[in-house]
Amino acid sequence: MSKTLALEVAYGTAEKQWLLQVCMPVGATVLEAIEASGLYEKVPSLRAEPLVLGVFGQRLKRHEEYTLKQGDRIEVYRPLMIDPKQARRERAKQKRSN
Repeated sequence: MSKTLALEVAYGTAEKQWLLQVCMPVGATVLEAIEASGLYEKVPSLRAEPLVLGVFGQRLKRHEEYTLKQGDRIEVYRPLMIDPKQARRERAKQKRSN
């Protein structure tokens, strides 16, 4: 079995998307993979925010307990600008007024 894992770290804004490849030793953490990817250098503001993370679209409730696997795509999520339920209510309200 290989002693390193090939991983991808993904983050996006409205203007740009980063898909960064990184190789990590077996046993590395999600946060170590993000650090090694260089994402913090590309988006320094991420260091000031509490990170919401996922792997392949599945949110990690306790990222420190997640065991990285070969080929994982670690996703760093941005905070929502508006609650989805509130956005739906506002769209419905606009339709009723038209």
